[in-house]
Amino acid sequence: MENTNEMQLIFDSRSSNESFARVTVAAFMTSLNPTVEEVSDVKTAVSEAVTNAIVHGYGGEEGTVRLHATLYEDDTLRVDVIDAGRGIENIELARTPFFTTCDDDAERSGMGFTVMESFMDDVRVTAGVLMFYIIGIPAFGLRDFFSRVFHSLKDTKTPFRVSCMVVAINVVLNVILRKFMGANGLAFATSIAGYCGMAAMVLLLKKRFGRISTRRTTRELGKIVVSTAVCTAVCVALNRVVPPAEGTLKVTLRLVVCGGASIVAYLACAWALGLNTLKKLVGGRRR
Repeated sequence: MENTNEMQLIFDSRSSNESFARVTVAAFMTSLNPTVEEVSDVKTAVSEAVTNAIVHGYGGEEGTVRLHATLYEDDTLRVDVIDAGRGIENIELARTPFFTTCDDDAERSGMGFTVMESFMDDVRVTAGVLMFYIIGIPAFGLRDFFSRVFHSLKDTKTPFRVSCMVVAINVVLNVILRKFMGANGLAFATSIAGYCGMAAMVLLLKKRFGRISTRRTTRELGKIVVSTAVCTAVCVALNRVVPPAEGTLKVTLRLVVCGGASIVAYLACAWALGLNTLKKLVGGRRR
């Protein structure tokens, strides 16, 4: 579906900007000829979303909130409120009426998500999705490595069959986990399917070559997991420390700094732990 108009706001995480955001969205949607009640509903939902980002996302700290509004040809209005704050540990719990993380603030009733869901046709929360994808990073890496092993043996059928199995598992788990975890369930399903593919590759290699040193493989996997955890921690820390950027050049530079430092941290940790794959790669380059 094509959009007919869109706009974006970037503002500081200050409570005074909450009214500015809702009034701006209300003005933006006037081309839809909405009723007074519809405008009021949208303003209330936007107000709750922005307040949630400011109060719970940043918790009083300085930060930047992005608001992106889009109009579509079927007269649908979509509003995205994005922050780079602390995230939401448990989305389902956060969406429970009267639940709040501000126990010392009597004004926070914990009804923000409930209000948004009452006034809007659809409300989606995507916090935590990246975390569930990160869980599967070691599996994705090792599965690709084992796939190349089969290719080096001139066996392309086995990786293809395993890939088909992974897709089937992913689809089934998507249907099941989505009911309980929402968008997080889709990401978690992908990670679980990745580990299933990795396990299948190991078993098939063991069947072909006989005994495989699982102890050594487990050690190497442990090193990859630890290095990935360090990489993730550095990335999250830098994302909070490095000031938010505006403009393509500055955003790209910020991404390069955070991503580059995270990669360096991964390589440094993997080298310190003695990851054999990395040492062989460096040794091959030196020759």
